[in-house]
Amino acid sequence: MRQRPLHVVAGRSLVVWEMQLVSPPDDPDHCPPGVAWIMSLDSGRFDRVSLYHAARPEPPPAPAAA
Repeated sequence: MRQRPLHVVAGRSLVVWEMQLVSPPDDPDHCPPGVAWIMSLDSGRFDRVSLYHAARPEPPPAPAAA
């Protein structure tokens, strides 16, 4: 599993990393497509970290039987 940065936002009390998650080739559905790391700062140090995983895309509908 790997992460690739998509967006990074930083302020005095909050840091947000939006990352793409890359699953291993032998298990392409292992990871959700992405994650957001939300980190709050207190006196310049990380105080709290939360992770929010992106929803997996909906599978395409099965073709209608004739």
